[in-house]
Amino acid sequence: MSRSKTPRVSANPYKGGGKQPASSEVVSSGLRVPRAVEELAPKENDRKVRFRFDLIDDDGEWTLSSISNADHAQLLKTMAHVETMTAGEFFKPGQRLSKVYTDMSACPNSDATDRLESKFQGLDHMVRLEIDGLKRLYGVRTGHEFHIIWWDPEHKVWPSKLRNT
Repeated sequence: MSRSKTPRVSANPYKGGGKQPASSEVVSSGLRVPRAVEELAPKENDRKVRFRFDLIDDDGEWTLSSISNADHAQLLKTMAHVETMTAGEFFKPGQRLSKVYTDMSACPNSDATDRLESKFQGLDHMVRLEIDGLKRLYGVRTGHEFHIIWWDPEHKVWPSKLRNT
């Protein structure tokens, strides 16, 4: 009996054609990943919150560089706590620690809206982190990242309406 002359096909991709170098490609997030790996984007609300310092308004009324030493220590402690939370936990509606402002045109402080118009091309939404009764950190949310813009130690960017007055 003779054997079949049909060649066997190997499942090994390196066999037969020589080894191919694992080339990389740049994906939208700026990370390099091998071509053979499928990009699985995690759900943004399941990722831990991260603070970014790329949008800080460094020459305005609410610059972060004017923070006092005591406020700086309190801010860092609060930020460290927030970074243990997922974006879904931190940005959850009704939560005291953060608030999302979806319409900045409703902001009662015209200086804040004017600054957004001139420096940030009319940014129409912001998020804020409450540090304590008055102190706030304002920024923009992109996915799980909080891009810091303003430090507001006196609660002037978006002052609350007084209750029971």
